[in-house]
Amino acid sequence: MKCKLNKKSLYDCDKCIYFIRKKCRGPIIKGFATRDDTKKFLYNGKVHKSNIRELCDFFVSSIGFGSNKPTYPRFKEEYKIPFKESLRAFIENKGNIIDVALDSIYMGGWSEYILGDVLREMILEGKAKREQIAVISKSPSLYENFDFCIQNSLDNLNLETIDIYLVHDHEVLFTKFDSQKAKTITRNIISSLENNISKNKIRYYGISIGDHHLVSKNSLYPNLEEIYSIAEDIGGKKNGFKVIEIPLNPTRPEAIFNRDQVVKGKILNIIEAAKEFKLDVIITESLSRGSPLGNYDDVPGNNIFQRQLVLLKSLNDIKTILFGSINPDHVKNNMEILKIPNLDQKIAEKTFYKMSESIKNEWWIHKVNG
Repeated sequence: MKCKLNKKSLYDCDKCIYFIRKKCRGPIIKGFATRDDTKKFLYNGKVHKSNIRELCDFFVSSIGFGSNKPTYPRFKEEYKIPFKESLRAFIENKGNIIDVALDSIYMGGWSEYILGDVLREMILEGKAKREQIAVISKSPSLYENFDFCIQNSLDNLNLETIDIYLVHDHEVLFTKFDSQKAKTITRNIISSLENNISKNKIRYYGISIGDHHLVSKNSLYPNLEEIYSIAEDIGGKKNGFKVIEIPLNPTRPEAIFNRDQVVKGKILNIIEAAKEFKLDVIITESLSRGSPLGNYDDVPGNNIFQRQLVLLKSLNDIKTILFGSINPDHVKNNMEILKIPNLDQKIAEKTFYKMSESIKNEWWIHKVNG
């Protein structure tokens, strides 16, 4: 997409400041992910039925696209075009859930903006419909003015409605403030999220946990039950709290190994606790930040990346797992696993435990044992 004023790519136009870029993008993209359109999008492709998952009230692919790239230099121009091409490759290969953020570590703050451009272009080309794609965005929990954050995300994405909006790194609140203050901020954020649902700016919301270690070791962090009760108190039985996002891979197994949740007197891990409240679970860091470890010979796939993705998507009660890349060929390669059926859940769980135990290293031991 080119700037109408300077005839350059919007990503190369240093004179095209934010309010001018916004004018260059055309009308706002209306609509949101719907049950019928997401289902048709996935079933019309070569996607094995075990890789089509119901999340909230629509259907998503078992692997999603994530855009958290903290190891990449921020604001590097050369990453923007490959990122855009990778997003296109993801959708063209039947992926339909994409995770971006207002946060600057998500492609230097460009992830929302570039996704908005990709959606608009693919809609105009007839290669996608807004109703087929589930869009997730988020703001850091320390940004207390979520009304402002959501409107900024909508402007960046050029969308009328965001499907899911997350409170990013929610656990950080409880390291920066005392418990009462952190809970008050949480209540205010949830109130804002519910208000934005009523305005059709978002449809659902949830929390994103970046470091599960902080949840387990921080005695001030509330149980999921307590967070859900805040949402229920504000939004009632039909509140919009529907999703949690957590890291999980064989080097970061805390979401399964750590039984740090108490729900109705039962001691559970966070995935089990989420099920108690009918919260859908999305997994981040599925490829161990690009460095998967271990021997996956018993897991189908053409390489270690595919095999780790196959293992994780086969675990019980997980809706979708996110991976990120700015290499379109890598994206296409990873999308091949949508043709691969899930492993038997018991085999997947046994393999995950085996892999986690076999690849413990000093970093992992430090994270778990503090």
